[in-house]
Amino acid sequence: MQKLLNGSLLGLFTATLLSGCALNSMIKKAKDQAISVVPAPLELAGDSVRFRMEATLPAGLLRKNKVYSLKPTYKFGDQRTELPELVFKAKDYPKGKQITGSRTYAFAYTEGQMDKGVLLVQGTASNINGKGKKTPEVEIAKGLITTPRLVDYNQPPAQVDFGYNAGDELEPTTVDFFFEQGKSTLRPSEVKSTRGQFLDNFIAAKNVTKTVAITGSHSPEGREAKNVSLSEDRAKVIEAYYKKKMADFAYGPKGKPAKRKKGKPAPGPAVKDSNAVQFVTKSLIEDWRPFVDTLNAYTGFSAEEKNQILGIVNGGTGSFAEKELQLQALPTYPKLFTEVYPKLRFAQTEILTLRPKKSEAEIVLLAKEAVAGNAESLKKLNEKELAYAATLSADLNEKEAIYRASIRKNDMWQSHNNLGAIVIAKAQKATGNQQAELLAAAKTNLAISVNKQPNAFAYANMAIAEAMLGNLAGAKDNIAKAEKSADVAQVSVQVNAVKGAIAVREGKYTNAIQALTAAGNTPASAFNLGLALLMTRDYAGATAAFNRAQQAAPGMAKYAYGQALAASRQKQAGQAATALKQAFGLDASLKQKALTDAEFTPIAGNDAFVNALK
Repeated sequence: MQKLLNGSLLGLFTATLLSGCALNSMIKKAKDQAISVVPAPLELAGDSVRFRMEATLPAGLLRKNKVYSLKPTYKFGDQRTELPELVFKAKDYPKGKQITGSRTYAFAYTEGQMDKGVLLVQGTASNINGKGKKTPEVEIAKGLITTPRLVDYNQPPAQVDFGYNAGDELEPTTVDFFFEQGKSTLRPSEVKSTRGQFLDNFIAAKNVTKTVAITGSHSPEGREAKNVSLSEDRAKVIEAYYKKKMADFAYGPKGKPAKRKKGKPAPGPAVKDSNAVQFVTKSLIEDWRPFVDTLNAYTGFSAEEKNQILGIVNGGTGSFAEKELQLQALPTYPKLFTEVYPKLRFAQTEILTLRPKKSEAEIVLLAKEAVAGNAESLKKLNEKELAYAATLSADLNEKEAIYRASIRKNDMWQSHNNLGAIVIAKAQKATGNQQAELLAAAKTNLAISVNKQPNAFAYANMAIAEAMLGNLAGAKDNIAKAEKSADVAQVSVQVNAVKGAIAVREGKYTNAIQALTAAGNTPASAFNLGLALLMTRDYAGATAAFNRAQQAAPGMAKYAYGQALAASRQKQAGQAATALKQAFGLDASLKQKALTDAEFTPIAGNDAFVNALK
């Protein structure tokens, strides 16, 4: 019994000794293991750090009934984030098969605490029962690149264009004169009519006139030659009458001022002679369109009678004169001749004049008086003029005051949106509590705007404000509302800009590039596009985008910092150092960020980079 016991103990001791030797051999061979991490340094994407670890073990490391595992740990300061093991079992790798394995990892990011850390790994050789020996813990990657957190939400807010035209605008004035059958003589009754008096007064007012277009027409009856002559002559008669009136109201014989006649406007310098106006005459000859329009407006025929008449005019065959003969055979022709035809014997005068407008100086003066509380000045400006006054000022406080005056005048959704947009622009120049207060005020006006009328402008601006406040869920909700609005096309720049910025922040770089490419070329969008391209390893594209942003807004420190990031990725230490010096000159706090930014790992030992950080 004693001999048997001693034999059992000896066998157990021998097995333990052999197992220990096997584990020691595995640990020894593990020195030749190859481990890679992608990406390295580790990168933040959204709110987590994601990477893939791949390992190749030396041949012969795995032994029968043994397990080898690799356990990664992210260490930052005195804290550690333990991650699951990558396990290799001997039974999974037959003799001769290369021992390789990989695993994808992700761990939650803690704001501001994890930025400076290292990814460690430790190997363990163990028996099936779990007992084993460990390798020393070694560093396999550095962390942490947080570049996507640089995303810029300061997009230019969307303002509604009120449609004010600062250039010359022409407005038409139309006057008709009617003639007797077969005649082109302008009757005194027409001159004295309300229409005639209106034209006289219009000419006397010396409106700045560009063009007078006079169209002569005729009724359907009569020979072609006669009709041609009538249309032309009627137009020429009105042209001559118009020119004579211009001369009467402007200058007398031999260029001397005309004496003012009783009841007539005083002569003035606005119109010197008929040569100041372009006259255009034309004729409507054997054209059924005036007839059809007049017939449709006439109420003296039944629908059936009108259809019978139009059936001849619009259908059938025959010349203009032949169709008119067919009309004469209708029982309705007598009324047609006496009630409709006379309205076609006309000469229509269309006068294109410059619309009277206030000068820019007058608009600005009235707007300033309105802002100061002058009610009369506010009355003299319409909504379009007030909005235009806001565009003439570069001062955001003045713009804000003008839109507040616009709201007092006419409480429109457009004015509330534009006021909100201006306050957002002010917030983009502020920081801390002041910025938060301005954004809250902007959101109040934007909410009023959509309450008055849902519109893409206010939704897009609300998205910008929410993104600036860090409420990305709220920003995305407002973008969705903007995209459902009928006027979304007018704010596509803002919609795509905010979508792209959020996609960068969430680590969805393909989506970000797509949106930001469609977001115009605002400095913020160019910078954010640079971030997305940088994270997808398109360094040439990233460099170009950062350069566009910096050139458009040279006072933005982080745009220069972006240039340094792209240079570092390409190991261009000199360019990185130059860009960093510019960034530090604009914002000294960026120097502390650069000291711990893993982005500069590729050039960490370069003298130019080191000197830039001093």
